[in-house]
Amino acid sequence: MERVDKCLCRMVWDLDNFEWVAQPANGASGGILIIWNSNIFKKIGCLEGAGFLGVVGFWGEENIPCYLVNVYSPCDLASKRILWENLSNKICSNKGNWCIAGDFNAIRNLQERKGGISVRRELKEFNEFIEISGLVNLPMIGRKFTLYQPNGNCMSRLDRFLFFEEWMLNWTDLKQWGLARSLSDHCPILVKDEACNWGPKPFKFYNVWLQDLAFREMIEKQWDSFNIQGWGGFVLKEKMKLLKNSMKVWTRNHVQVVDKQIEEAKETIAKLDCKGEVQQLSEEEGILKRDLMLTLWQNIQTKEEMARQKSRMTWMKEGDANTSFFHWNLFAKDDWKRPVLEGMEFNKISEAEKELLIEPFLESEVKAAVWNCDSAKAPGPDGLSFGFLKTELEVVKDDILKFLADFHIKSKLRGWIRECLQTNSISALLNGSLTKEFTMRRGLRQRDPLALFLFLIVAEGLNGIISSAVEKALFEGVQIGRGDLRISHLQFADDTLLMGKATEENIWTTKCIMQAFELVSGLKINYGKSSLIGINVNDVWEKEMTCLLNCKSGSLPCKYLGIPLGVDLRRIATWKPLIDTLKRKLSSWSGRFLSLGGRITLINAVLTSLSVFIMSFYLLPKSIIGELDKIRRRFLWGGVGERKKVAWVAWENLLHKKLPTKDNLATYGILTDHNNLRCCWCNSSTETPDHLLVNCNLASSLWMKCYKWWGKKYVLGNSCMMVLEQHKWIGGPKSLDKEWNFIWFAVVWTLWLGRNDRIFKAKEAKAYYFFQLVQTRSFYWAKNIAGLDGFSLTNWCKNPIKCLKTKAKEKDRV
Repeated sequence: MERVDKCLCRMVWDLDNFEWVAQPANGASGGILIIWNSNIFKKIGCLEGAGFLGVVGFWGEENIPCYLVNVYSPCDLASKRILWENLSNKICSNKGNWCIAGDFNAIRNLQERKGGISVRRELKEFNEFIEISGLVNLPMIGRKFTLYQPNGNCMSRLDRFLFFEEWMLNWTDLKQWGLARSLSDHCPILVKDEACNWGPKPFKFYNVWLQDLAFREMIEKQWDSFNIQGWGGFVLKEKMKLLKNSMKVWTRNHVQVVDKQIEEAKETIAKLDCKGEVQQLSEEEGILKRDLMLTLWQNIQTKEEMARQKSRMTWMKEGDANTSFFHWNLFAKDDWKRPVLEGMEFNKISEAEKELLIEPFLESEVKAAVWNCDSAKAPGPDGLSFGFLKTELEVVKDDILKFLADFHIKSKLRGWIRECLQTNSISALLNGSLTKEFTMRRGLRQRDPLALFLFLIVAEGLNGIISSAVEKALFEGVQIGRGDLRISHLQFADDTLLMGKATEENIWTTKCIMQAFELVSGLKINYGKSSLIGINVNDVWEKEMTCLLNCKSGSLPCKYLGIPLGVDLRRIATWKPLIDTLKRKLSSWSGRFLSLGGRITLINAVLTSLSVFIMSFYLLPKSIIGELDKIRRRFLWGGVGERKKVAWVAWENLLHKKLPTKDNLATYGILTDHNNLRCCWCNSSTETPDHLLVNCNLASSLWMKCYKWWGKKYVLGNSCMMVLEQHKWIGGPKSLDKEWNFIWFAVVWTLWLGRNDRIFKAKEAKAYYFFQLVQTRSFYWAKNIAGLDGFSLTNWCKNPIKCLKTKAKEKDRV
């Protein structure tokens, strides 16, 4: 890495908003590169020395001062000592959030190396550097080592992240992961802060604690020990705050061991019971069993009292000890009768359609469904493709029909749906811990296999309410165009867009519709995400109606379901999000290790998910289409950033100056040495497509041999265009034009490959050798690609036109 530029950094970093610093390589010693997101980290300075490179700046919105250092340590111990001393001095003179990472070429203990030689003096001095500098070495998850020798006999942990103590205070849950390596002998390391802030754990006081004399004594002792000065309200608040901390400590040591004491008491009592069945218990064992029973009863009573208080019940007098019932009441809600959608008209299927849905599948329907599928696709994880089903359908037909018949038995299918609705359960995450599973009161939830009912049935109910309001002239929609078409609402899954005249009656009707829908469905409308957008209305009126609906006030332009509304489609800024998203998806990093076919597949996938969605609503301007094509073209041919890369071209485009010969590369600015543009074979003229493929001595000799092979005498043209026209004039049978053109392509392709071998591999070029390649290639192309068989390579080499005419006659007879 002797030279680092923006193009190289862009290949590593996906996003455009980045900055970088680099220390170039020095001989065999590798270079150092640091890249960061400029939106998160703001650089104000650099640190540089032998074997390390660092940046100084502020991190995040909190502007936390940070020192980020990348290390590439030398191998000899003397140089390592200088590196460690320099880093230690900088850390001691600049206290703050230090993060030092890289290849230290040293281990901390013998367990960090497997095989090879470990120098104990180096190990000791490296540990002293870490200790003196106040650095923290995180354990690595996923791997034990980061360096693997090619022979696999030696492994070491040389790469690591070291953090200063202050860094650990700002990021309290840092973890260091060793990732899988590719061709490198080093493993990449990922450091991530996975802290989940669940908020402070709420404190709850349980009255059952007051039955413990030790607890009451603790309260009295702690309260008297607090010495707070100030006015009465402040003193009371502070004492209560301190007392709460003391109660937390007490409950942690006493109350939270109740479950453990209950289990231990049960186990001991069970052992004594078993022993008492065989022999008489001693007096001491009898007393122990009686004390354990008393302790068990007291602990169970304590647990039940806490459960009663959690359930917020006042049934203390009844003494119901059903703890499961109280636990159920923590989550249960009172049953109530909802309104129903009576009088609403819904779309219904006819009796004939109903019978058609439950009719068994016919063999012809199954066969048509299989034949409509791609033979290369597999319907399941077993890997058996539709091609297998098409071929072996007669063998597996009976089993497939039986499966479909059993699957679509009316009672069984209804039973499966009922099972999905009634047996689902969830577990809540409380303060980072999973609670016991409980059954949901609602039958469906998001991401449920049957969750489509939420969007179909429930949304259909809302559609019925709105349609009923429109029919009764309670809600007036908007007129589209000059006809009678009026639209009141549009629905997409669980999103609804209401459109109507800006009248107070429409607003009141909308509010009533929303309230009725909540009562009927049991769902709640998220008014925080809802907006009222007024078009050509008074701002004061809009504000009043927004308050009436208890929603936000919106304006155009805006986005709805990812589609921009009310924007000027002619402006480039309107389409900038689409362009940025396409750049991010088709980043150079994504395609670095993809083949040409893989890049094409990725381009098609991104196009399907991005631009096609927007183009189904809007007509893209010509300039935006050109920009999207440029991005896709650059990704396809491996271009990075602003650097262009020459694309491959079809041979038909030779006449359009797109073949990457030396003169065209110089035109594109890729070849800057204009003294090195001569033909690689004759070294007499500039390498142009016409010279390389026609006018060069080697190329003209090859063409004349081919003319002689075809039994024709022509004066060779002086350009690719003339030679192409001559080839058409010579011609084979009209019905086999494609096969005849294979010969011309074979000549051009052989010349181009020979030119590349001469430039990049220094291979010698001879016209007779090229002529043999043309004969062989044209024969196998015509035979394998066009299916032209029935004659041998020997016959083809003697007279290809005769072979083509013979094949044409056979084709005409057929």
